Amino acid sequence: MSTLTHSDYHLLVVEQTPEAESALLTLLTTIGYRLTCMPSMVAAAGFLRREHVDVALIHMTPNDTIEQGLLVMTRSFFKDLPVVIYTETITKKMCEEYIRLGVIKLLEKPVDPRALLACIESILRAQNTDEQPQPTEPAAALLAQSQATADREPKSAQAPIWQGSSVHAKQLNTAFARLNQFNALALLEGPLGLGALDMALELERPENCLLVSCLAEWLDQSVLMELLAPAQGNDRPVLLVILASENLDTPKQALVESLFNQQPGGVLSEQFAGRVRVLLCGADSLCARAEQGHFSERLLMRAGIMTQQVRPLTERREDLWLMALAIWSRTGCAQAQVHSTSKAWVVAQAWPGDYAQFHRTIELAGQLALQTQSMVTPRELAQAAKLETTWDKPLYHEKLMTQYAGPLVVWD
Repeated sequence: MSTLTHSDYHLLVVEQTPEAESALLTLLTTIGYRLTCMPSMVAAAGFLRREHVDVALIHMTPNDTIEQGLLVMTRSFFKDLPVVIYTETITKKMCEEYIRLGVIKLLEKPVDPRALLACIESILRAQNTDEQPQPTEPAAALLAQSQATADREPKSAQAPIWQGSSVHAKQLNTAFARLNQFNALALLEGPLGLGALDMALELERPENCLLVSCLAEWLDQSVLMELLAPAQGNDRPVLLVILASENLDTPKQALVESLFNQQPGGVLSEQFAGRVRVLLCGADSLCARAEQGHFSERLLMRAGIMTQQVRPLTERREDLWLMALAIWSRTGCAQAQVHSTSKAWVVAQAWPGDYAQFHRTIELAGQLALQTQSMVTPRELAQAAKLETTWDKPLYHEKLMTQYAGPLVVWD
């Protein structure tokens, strides 16, 4: 499987019988796979929302309608997950049903270990040979040189937050394509604050897509109607970005869910069901809140495995310089000359405002250097850090608002 080893792959086993679970655990971990075992499809669905899995191995009890229903639900929400079913007494009707659900392979118990391993290898080999997105061409020569020497995975993202060679950056870039392709709802977790708007601008969207954003605490039906007004009476697709989504209470969660389910008499659902994608951004884990009973499990199920966790900058210091170069490259500062001492200054800062403060400071330093026809040095960087005291507001990117005008943002 190319240069990847078995330990690079994560398998999920759904098995109720302890003896069978133990046998699979021994077989697969001996080979070297990373393995997670779950006792039921309900537990597996919760786990899949939080973790990426390469293959799911599921034991199905014949004629168990509850298990069958849960499998249908799982296949609906996790369409891209390769699933291998093993069961007792395979019938023609069973084969037809599993083929319809997109199950990769159906094995009869007792399972031949060699057949199971060959099946897993075949699935992973097919995944690994798929064409991967190539890096975008950088604007600045310095960024091009840094990217050429950085040890990192190919990536499709342009957002600076995804730049870097750390483990976290590689994980973000591996999953970015999934975030670009989400169908209805996705989660973005991390200390981005309003910097999450910067991410939304990079997502691939249909032509003529309306991009709108709202702070969760301000969300209600009248606000949504105001945001979505440009898409009323037409068929425009919509991307709704909800910031600080941990502040969505139960009524607000129901309001978001109403955008997906067409209900007779529902003002929002009748007009917008089927053409709204929602990106929930928050510093806290919505999945953890759901486990505590504070967030709708049913709403989160719509996100499938579309959860991106962005680590704080303090955990990604080796990425900071590439991120800074990427910010200069796309904010009109690509031609600014950068002194070699700037890198040490950037990496050493505490960045208490995390990404929003970082982005704004780097951009301002580049602008100062261009205005004074000087180089970006620690002096310009320190001056920029003092100039911008409102880094918690979306002022850091030329595509965003030039002033903070309230809780709503509409790009039309």
